[in-house]
Amino acid sequence: MQIETQIPSFSTHQVDNPRREWTPVQYGTLQAALDLAQAGFRIFPCNHRTKAPLLRANGEGGWKEQASCDVRRIRHWWHKFPNAMIGLPTGTNINGFVLDLDAGVNAKTGEVVNLKELRSQLETMICGPLPQTWTVNTPRGGQHVYFAMPAGLLLGNSPGSLPKHIDVRGEGGYVIAAGSVRNDGGCYSWELSLDCLALAPAPATLIKLLT
Repeated sequence: MQIETQIPSFSTHQVDNPRREWTPVQYGTLQAALDLAQAGFRIFPCNHRTKAPLLRANGEGGWKEQASCDVRRIRHWWHKFPNAMIGLPTGTNINGFVLDLDAGVNAKTGEVVNLKELRSQLETMICGPLPQTWTVNTPRGGQHVYFAMPAGLLLGNSPGSLPKHIDVRGEGGYVIAAGSVRNDGGCYSWELSLDCLALAPAPATLIKLLT
């Protein structure tokens, strides 16, 4: 069963704050955050260097509890943290989970992981190609591949039997959303330039590897 939630590929909110002069990058990230909120997804600001949540624990709780789709709150956050990236809680928030294909060059070890080879390895394990679904390209050359949460299951953040360099973000986790820009200019961007795309169910063979 496909989830009917759709991601807008255009801005539907105007950033109107005469007290701040937004750079194009800051403006674009806030617009992306507001678009996600309009789609019904709770989000929160993350550090553009470390990807760590910028929200301190308070009476509401930590980032899991404070994440919001309230426009006023989001604008307040980005006024306070104009360079923030967008944290998107996975699991029930999006009714889905994300495969994090961590390709690219590891800055610490120098190891190079090829995205095509990583996808091929995964597709061999699941006996078929990954279906077309929400996919975000990450700055290092990897991808975030989104799938609908299986009926009757609530997957967490365990990679199960997946290959090395593939992580899972489900209930209790988060990913950096498309529209975010790192401090070095690296962007998180949608792979598919479609007006909207249904969130695909995960292949049964993939679910088997995760459970």
